[in-house]
Amino acid sequence: MALTGGLDHRLWRVEADYGGSLGRGTSFHIGGFQRQGEGGRPTGRTLEQGGQIKANLTQTFDAGYLRLNLKALDDRTPSLMPVPVQVVNGQIRTVAGIDPRQAFFLTSGLPADTTVDRHGNPVTTSTRDGLRVKSFAIGLETRLDLGQGWTLEDRFRRTSNSGRFMALFPADNGNNGSNAFFTGTLFNTSLDDLGNTFNDLKLSRKFALAGGSATVLGGLFNGVQQVAQTWFWNQYNLSFSNNGARVVDAAGQPSTLPVSSGWDTWGGCCARTFDVQYTQTSPYLALAWEGGPVNVDLSVRRDGQRASGYTLAGNAQTRNWDPASRQEVDYKVSHTSYSGGVNYAVSSDLAVFGRVSNGVAFSADRLLYGNPLDGSVPVAINEIDQTELGLKWRDKSGLSLFVTAFDARTNESNYEVTTRTFTANRYRARGLELEGAYASGPWRLTAGATWTHARIRSANDPALVGNKPRRQAALVWQLAPSYTIGDLELGAAVVGSGKSYGDDANTITMKAYAVVNAFANYALTEKIMLGLSANNLFDKLAYTEIEGDGHAARALNGRTLRATLKIDF
Repeated sequence: MALTGGLDHRLWRVEADYGGSLGRGTSFHIGGFQRQGEGGRPTGRTLEQGGQIKANLTQTFDAGYLRLNLKALDDRTPSLMPVPVQVVNGQIRTVAGIDPRQAFFLTSGLPADTTVDRHGNPVTTSTRDGLRVKSFAIGLETRLDLGQGWTLEDRFRRTSNSGRFMALFPADNGNNGSNAFFTGTLFNTSLDDLGNTFNDLKLSRKFALAGGSATVLGGLFNGVQQVAQTWFWNQYNLSFSNNGARVVDAAGQPSTLPVSSGWDTWGGCCARTFDVQYTQTSPYLALAWEGGPVNVDLSVRRDGQRASGYTLAGNAQTRNWDPASRQEVDYKVSHTSYSGGVNYAVSSDLAVFGRVSNGVAFSADRLLYGNPLDGSVPVAINEIDQTELGLKWRDKSGLSLFVTAFDARTNESNYEVTTRTFTANRYRARGLELEGAYASGPWRLTAGATWTHARIRSANDPALVGNKPRRQAALVWQLAPSYTIGDLELGAAVVGSGKSYGDDANTITMKAYAVVNAFANYALTEKIMLGLSANNLFDKLAYTEIEGDGHAARALNGRTLRATLKIDF
């Protein structure tokens, strides 16, 4: 059991889990959390509230096991979006009154927002909701030894998901902060139905082959994902204030009303409701072989997706959903992916490996409201081809090192909500990954770094070809040392990034940063531990995202401190 409290912000969180035996071969486990607080920024409102319970019941027998899994989640957290900034000579600068580490605009000054549901009925929601999720799941899994090396595994899960997403995104920066207010677009998205049903069935057999040991595995994945959402975008004028923004009218006077209805925002383009079902069937086959110093694995997977449903757009004149805008969704996409790898143990301390792979991701709802999706035109997919070559080394002194060189070629089609832009880009990224660990007495150290040379190979805008992809730093790294002395453990995690461009045009630079997180744990007794932790210990202003025109940027949260009391019994 653990109890956590915020030291410089309002937070209470309790976690607990318990398990044991119910008799011969029968066991159970139940655990969860409950929390209440204002979130990682000084919002002044209770925006983190909710919890989760997970439980399982397992029956083991000579040939395997059968397990029932249950989960119930009802939780909400604040949605943190970019805030107004300005760009001067390609560098990000803050605007007066706004600290990107602390700013949050869904305060008591904007307590509620009125939209419509998927049926056109008015709905008033509290801006406290932020990201509100309700999820209830039931699952079954089993593993059976069928004899003669055969094993059967199956995992099934049915989940009901719904909720709401509310967040304020700046539509401008108030003339670089010189105005008394800026205009914010309120994302108010109803997650009507995101339920799903998944099943993964596997049959495998181990056998001797060519002087070694082989495992062949065949499987079938089936999944049904519902995606039903309703989007609405009222716009409000808000005063420049970190945590006390007030709604004002065009003259800067106090108000409670939006300056633009969601039916009109962005020219009335983007009020929408849709309900689409995605059905996926994916058979796959894998072979692994081990003989002496050599390990080989090969796999192939055929992904097929069927999409069916509809989309509706809003009508600015009727202030409702437009039946004439209805578009049917009815298409199929498929792709065959593969992976092959070899690992060779040069000695007990050194191994070399290589891998060639191809993978795919289907874009689903990111494709809606673009090209026709009734099967009349090809549907874009996201595909990656990657090659890796590396080595693994470890010695008896406690030092280990992984080095991997990679070459990845990616085709990606996407949609940006905030710019209402469809993109179709190709990228190539080559680089080197380093991972290491060292342990000696009371000292522990893990570290990693990735150097990447990435370029845009093709794009809808030819002027972008040859540029660096946005937000892709040449070097990212992490360092995590810890030291134990008696009952006290001290540690830190330093996460760093080199500079990167915030836009594909490479005109806005996001500076390099290093953020330090730290912790101290003290064992009061064998079963009671007191811990202190700090995120962003030195309150670093670290930008991770900016809009292409430079009016809004996202930064990591400022410093937060927490204390935790953990009890085992």
